[in-house]
Amino acid sequence: MPEAPTHVGAARVASSDSESEVSSRLTCAPAPHAHVPSVTVPSVPGLSVTVPPVHVAPAHGREGSLREFALPMGMALLLRLTLVFSVNVVPRWDGVIYTRAAQHLAEGRGFTRAIFSPGEDQPLTAFYPVGFPAWLAALRLMHIEGRGALALQALLGTLIVPLTWYLTKRLSDAQSARYAAWLAALWPGGALYALSYFSEPLFALFLGLATLLAMSSHERGWWRTACLAGLAMGAAAWVRPTAI
Repeated sequence: MPEAPTHVGAARVASSDSESEVSSRLTCAPAPHAHVPSVTVPSVPGLSVTVPPVHVAPAHGREGSLREFALPMGMALLLRLTLVFSVNVVPRWDGVIYTRAAQHLAEGRGFTRAIFSPGEDQPLTAFYPVGFPAWLAALRLMHIEGRGALALQALLGTLIVPLTWYLTKRLSDAQSARYAAWLAALWPGGALYALSYFSEPLFALFLGLATLLAMSSHERGWWRTACLAGLAMGAAAWVRPTAI
């Protein structure tokens, strides 16, 4: 008598096989995460095939991605704000020039060489880029100075953490992205820059944003994304000329 084949998924079972042989051929790994009820598939009268539960991997959505950088981002913000509100910050080095230039801009005196030699009427200068002093001047006009301005510096430095996480994940894998996010959050230099009137946090934010947009320009709306990447890179150059 010819065999009557029975198809179960990708398995082909002959009716002459015993039920134990069929079960051994179709054994699947148990499901640790999700339970799918067993299904009994009828075949030849007197013979049935039982398919064990199939493992279904849990989906990792936006909640999982958010958790990967939310913790280092929160730690970075806490660290920087703790320093801002516990340490008396006095401008030093470039911070002196930046704050003086911001004051001159806010008072309508322009961006001149007087930022180097106060009290002297000197011509306009482009030795220092105007981007960061203009940012501080805008904060002054909104009556945000002192620790308030430094708190915004801390926020700018904190926003570098998710940018670092996302860029690393695009170029590598999720584990490397988590390590990179923690390194950016706990980097001592990053905390120091957030505690002073230095241009590095704003520059790094614009540079990271430009890089992210440039990497995404080939996916959709490439010309619009490329233009935004160029604007972000231009803004970075206005903060620090090394972007050029």
